[in-house]
Amino acid sequence: MECFCVHSLLDVPITITIDPISYILNKLPKKPPQQQNQKEYWSQIWPLVCSLLYDIDNCCHPHDFSTTKDPDPGRQLITWINTVEKNHFITYNNSIH
Repeated sequence: MECFCVHSLLDVPITITIDPISYILNKLPKKPPQQQNQKEYWSQIWPLVCSLLYDIDNCCHPHDFSTTKDPDPGRQLITWINTVEKNHFITYNNSIH
């Protein structure tokens, strides 16, 4: 993991004793965050995590790799995080009629 500079890439303090990827995965939200700073955090960090996991998988299993790197890694989580606000707005508008 050190060769990927994971701590600095994911902005995880070097004092964290578990590996930085597990540290980030343990922080994954169970429900979409309501605070804008949390939405921004996950929108920035999650594509990095997905890209890093792809690179590690490719490094560990180079002969099993036939897929190309996703140009937009982590899109499903980011969409999930940002959809709630839109759905709430739609529900609110529909209840007015």
